Amino acid sequence: MKKIATPLTLIIALCLLFTVSIPSEALAGPFITVKGIGSIEQGNVAKAEYLALNDGFNKALLIKAMQMVPTSQIHALLEAFPGYLSIRGTRDITQYQIAKRAEENNVLVLTINLQINDSHLRQWLDSKTLTVPTESRPRLLVAISYTQGQGEKPYAWWEESGKPRYSPFEKALVERLQQWGENTFPDPPSHVTYNQENSLTDMAKTSGADLLLEGEMSYERNEQELYTSTLHLELIDTLKGAEMYSWSIKQVSSMGPDDMNSYLAEKLIPLIRARIISKILAQNPVITSTSICIDGIRDYATYQAMINALGAMEDVLKITPSSIKGHAICNSLTIRGSITHILKALKEEQITDMDIEIKPEGAYIKIIEHQ
Repeated sequence: MKKIATPLTLIIALCLLFTVSIPSEALAGPFITVKGIGSIEQGNVAKAEYLALNDGFNKALLIKAMQMVPTSQIHALLEAFPGYLSIRGTRDITQYQIAKRAEENNVLVLTINLQINDSHLRQWLDSKTLTVPTESRPRLLVAISYTQGQGEKPYAWWEESGKPRYSPFEKALVERLQQWGENTFPDPPSHVTYNQENSLTDMAKTSGADLLLEGEMSYERNEQELYTSTLHLELIDTLKGAEMYSWSIKQVSSMGPDDMNSYLAEKLIPLIRARIISKILAQNPVITSTSICIDGIRDYATYQAMINALGAMEDVLKITPSSIKGHAICNSLTIRGSITHILKALKEEQITDMDIEIKPEGAYIKIIEHQ
């Protein structure tokens, strides 16, 4: 059962918040030791120390993140991690101690022992599906017909006899998807026979694929030795037999087919992965903790109506009051899925007019008072 604050529990919770100190042992854990480096410019050692500490903190957070994800997701983590630092910075460093310092050639090197509160980091990793190993991700089958020369018959591995092989474009795309930790077929399935009575979606489903990426890729070269590449793709949910998304790309370039295959495969990776991630999160919504501050409260009835509406939502698992700041009351929420969807549903309740702002640290609701 979800717990929603009553007037009495609100008062008690806030009193506890401001009168009970939390012992440092609550965040205790093993130390991480890192070396941070800062350049000493114009003899400014203080600035060099700041830079070295920040460098060490960033390294420690990355090390912690790498310990929390499967090996198959390391590449994706390294690409995404700067985004985490831009949101949280080094606020998750709870304690640190400079164990050693050394200066050489205008470079300051600090050896730092530190501890990390990894709750926010874990939530972020879950929200990016970086904690989901390859074998637990949707299995994707790539089936894209390929024409490299004008007038040639399109190559389609599912129509070939003998052992099927990917086209050059399919091979480039599959290799990159595997590098990013996605669950693709390393080679086309050879145990499934395609015929005109069944669709590619049926073939993919029979092969054990959750998703099918199908389409056409072709090249044409003109008299100026320029290539026109035309690509159309559709991502299909094989269980539902429904299209999830489609892409069309047309480019004219002096780049030859081999280089263009690599270029387009790299360009498509974030687009395809965004759809895979959304499917994973739809099936297994991430449980996270966030905060909502409601400002402009003039009467308790309005506030309680908003809290009751939130508490009645299936994706709001728990609500706990956390602080009062002027006319604003802040609450900690444990939610499943997206805070954006939850607040959209709250606004549709039409309890009162409100403005909503969502920031990395939480949501802010301003009640609009009409004169």
